[in-house]
Amino acid sequence: MLTLEQLEQLVAVADYGTLSAAAEALHISQPTLTRSMQKLETEFAVPLFIRSKNKLTFHENGLLATKQARRILNEIQDMLQLVRANHTLAIGSCAPMPLLDVMRLATQCYPDINVTIEMKKNSVLLQGLQNDLYQLIVLPYSVGEPGLESLPCGKEQIFFALPPNHPLAGCTGLHWQDMDGTTMLLYNDIGFWYDITLAHMPHSHFLMQNELSSLAELMEASVIPAFVSDRFIAQSGAPAGRHIVPLLEEDAHAAYYAVYRTEQRQRLQALLQAITVSL
Repeated sequence: MLTLEQLEQLVAVADYGTLSAAAEALHISQPTLTRSMQKLETEFAVPLFIRSKNKLTFHENGLLATKQARRILNEIQDMLQLVRANHTLAIGSCAPMPLLDVMRLATQCYPDINVTIEMKKNSVLLQGLQNDLYQLIVLPYSVGEPGLESLPCGKEQIFFALPPNHPLAGCTGLHWQDMDGTTMLLYNDIGFWYDITLAHMPHSHFLMQNELSSLAELMEASVIPAFVSDRFIAQSGAPAGRHIVPLLEEDAHAAYYAVYRTEQRQRLQALLQAITVSL
């Protein structure tokens, strides 16, 4: 009976051109590969190679066998990926807070499925969704492309978190430019918010924090202004000893959408329902 190992070896011989090169690539000895190809010919009951001194070329039968071997190996790889994907839910997001919320709901809805998460730029997320790298992504806008569906999954507003003695702490609202040039605490991985912040506050110096817990501790222990959002406050609580002043610009507000392929709707039904109810 044919084995997958023999088919992989046959394809390797075709790709590398010689038994010695194929054996080296497969990390086996040349005599072992030679015997395996001889057994393969026995299974087919037809010659696969034309043998001459110091040279081995493919017979017409060998070319046909190699073509079919590639097809079979590709189909097996597709099968493995399909089965693995069915047990994994890959979620991508443009920002951390909606990602954490959707991940929490996903693990509740699918306790036996491995949920993976990552943050990327909007264009990368959308391309990844189209290429089946993600089953669901979160974007700060809805998508109307054919084959894709968008579901609202909450909003987020950015605030300045100012110490009580800051001259602007008593304001009811501020603009980005009011704080430009100020040293600010900033969470390192804020997704698309980073480009917006940098564009509006090009003269500021940002003290980047890799952990939300570290950011919270520094806000409590220092007088350095920082950013927070309503979703951060809902999850971690309002930072002690800080005046929370909203940003007034439109781009300090985001409306998020869970975007998925229409063909995935049934599989994601429980999560989509949870998003509708919770977010």
